[in-house]
Amino acid sequence: MWQLAQLAKYFPVNVKDSKEVAKFGKLLNTFPHDKWPSELMKAFDWDKAKVDAGMKKANYAPYVQALYLIDI
Repeated sequence: MWQLAQLAKYFPVNVKDSKEVAKFGKLLNTFPHDKWPSELMKAFDWDKAKVDAGMKKANYAPYVQALYLIDI
């Protein structure tokens, strides 16, 4: 769960909205790493620039780096 909180701070997730946080977590756990940007934009109607900026930061998290290697 701490990984989700770490990643949520890189994206425009309303961390006070438990339903939004749950939706964010489910999306990250359901889709492979390379699908996150497109799925986040669809699910939350976020613009590409915000998602790309969040992904740049999130990709440095050890948890995400491990996932990234699995997707290769």
